[in-house]
Amino acid sequence: SEIFSIAQATTVDQWSDEYWRLFDSSMACPINQAAYVRREKGTILGDLSGFYLAFGWEHVLQTGERPDHLLCQLEFIAVMLAMAVQAQTDEQSEIAREALGKFAQTHMHDWLPSFCWQLCEVTQLPLFGAIGTWLVMLWDALTAVHAWPVDPRPAERIEVQQDIENPYECAAGGLVQPGEH
Repeated sequence: SEIFSIAQATTVDQWSDEYWRLFDSSMACPINQAAYVRREKGTILGDLSGFYLAFGWEHVLQTGERPDHLLCQLEFIAVMLAMAVQAQTDEQSEIAREALGKFAQTHMHDWLPSFCWQLCEVTQLPLFGAIGTWLVMLWDALTAVHAWPVDPRPAERIEVQQDIENPYECAAGGLVQPGEH
């Protein structure tokens, strides 16, 4: 596939440098839900933690990432899909499937496409553009196959919001820091 060809043509240093630029240093493309969703960050993080705890998923505590980090959320979805398939009873399977639908609607559908659009727009490597395109296509396919409830997507992508409380999170690195004028 095209993405594998692009990946093979990308050196480890190119990959690492662009990853750092996009997600860590200047945060050209924040990888956390709270950077895109217009809800209280504490509410988002608390609700995510509630989902994770309700299903005994503690990986977030081990990685040190915030609960709204994209990789944490995608891993939780994978765990929940496996849980639904491996359920011992129809009731357990239905509980997992309902939770997945609610999680998808509340914590993924409203920001994941905007993250992917932002990634495609700001990346300097074709590899990350291909990943963003593939990820949104995968998400749309998962949503359709599992009939997860979704709210209509905004006509345009959600703009990244700046977090004044934590200036180095959520793309706020360019804000004036205390003592700077």
